[in-house]
Amino acid sequence: MEEFDIPIKFNQKITNLKKEEDYFVLKSDSEVFKAKNVVVATGPFHKPFTPSFHTKISKDIIQIHSEHYKNPEQLQDGDTLVVGAGDSGVQILNEISNTNRTVYFSGNTNISSIPQQILGKTLWWWFKKIGFLSVSKFSYIGKKLSKGGQPIIGTDVKSLFKKQNVICVGRTLDANKTELHFEEGRYKNIKNIVWATGFKPNFEWIEGITLNDDKYPKNYRGISDVKGLYFLGLPWLYTRGSATLGGVKKDAEFLSDYIEKLEGKPAYSNQLLKKQFA
Repeated sequence: MEEFDIPIKFNQKITNLKKEEDYFVLKSDSEVFKAKNVVVATGPFHKPFTPSFHTKISKDIIQIHSEHYKNPEQLQDGDTLVVGAGDSGVQILNEISNTNRTVYFSGNTNISSIPQQILGKTLWWWFKKIGFLSVSKFSYIGKKLSKGGQPIIGTDVKSLFKKQNVICVGRTLDANKTELHFEEGRYKNIKNIVWATGFKPNFEWIEGITLNDDKYPKNYRGISDVKGLYFLGLPWLYTRGSATLGGVKKDAEFLSDYIEKLEGKPAYSNQLLKKQFA
């Protein structure tokens, strides 16, 4: 920040962004900003998601989303349900199962796992070495990876699911006060629920953009269909690593180069964006 003398504005949550003529207007609760170009780098995780029927669950049962989960001390005594088969859900399930309470797991059990280290090197070292994070979403391999499930990293799920105090109940279907309905039965003894059910994107505060089926802005390598508006850090923006700290660098360099060229050669935009927006 010091090197480029960037004028940072702290404690300014932008609640509205829209384009007016040739510039953008950004509004927070206390200030209004104007800019010729805007790069939105808010990442992919915005609104914590929980199933709608969570409101039907008794208030005597503690409910917490993984966004706010820290450790088992946040839970009351008694059986606990963990919902979600991603990395967070499995890691939380593993931690709570070590407290020797009965833990119910709701989610897909047909998942694979890979260790954090292989042959003394971290998994991310191997990913970089074999080019896994730099695979383009337009390539054959990228198309396969982007549509497939992701393995759990660092937790032996097979051993975890075999623990005597871990009970797998399938998908959570519904609830009625203290009774929870699963694919594999109904239970009334659960006292805590951890929702590791992920996040939904929220770009409703940006006016004039087009969203894809997953509710992310349509773009080509971060270039949106609104001139001067760009995005960084979205899942598969261009590569497998686009939403990671280790992979965003190349996307940032591409956008920086694109914006710089556009300043001196406006026709550059038309030449590049002949490809269909993804």
